[in-house]
Amino acid sequence: REEKGGEGGGGAAPAPRAKEKAKMSIVDAMYDSSVTFKEALEHLAEDNGLLLLPKAGKSQAGKQVYTLGKVSVYLDNRLVYASEAGVWKPMALDDLLKKAQK
Repeated sequence: REEKGGEGGGGAAPAPRAKEKAKMSIVDAMYDSSVTFKEALEHLAEDNGLLLLPKAGKSQAGKQVYTLGKVSVYLDNRLVYASEAGVWKPMALDDLLKKAQK
């Protein structure tokens, strides 16, 4: 990741933080304390033509359940849990994207 140049000295104003976040990879976002895991997952979903949408009134283990493509998920401690045949289990992001896009 490139670092910004020094401060001061005229020139154009820096790009808004929101635009920087939108261009981050999931790996960069996970190590950026200003980006939540949910935001990082939303960006990953958008980059893959998917939306992360909350399911109204649905929760699992006290956490909000979301729809990601065709998969129900919830987030807990930077892990994504997906429901498979009614069983919730952690799922790798690449596996989750494949499943969500089927």
